[in-house]
Amino acid sequence: MPFLFFFHNRKPAPFEHKPIYYDPKSDSGGVRGRFVQGTDHLKKRRKTNRAFRRSLFLLIVILSALIFLFYRWML
Repeated sequence: MPFLFFFHNRKPAPFEHKPIYYDPKSDSGGVRGRFVQGTDHLKKRRKTNRAFRRSLFLLIVILSALIFLFYRWML
């Protein structure tokens, strides 16, 4: 019997939000760009991106130093 509901699925009820208190005069349109300041996950992403670049730079410096020392040792 469950296969009968396969063809006649119910649609979800539409979402309608009507604000109780809304003042269009106080509504500011300058919200753009402020979301990064208020969200933690975007701050963490930016911080990990910096840490990744720093560690990559350190890895390149260490590898180049090792290659230079190995080259000097072989002469």
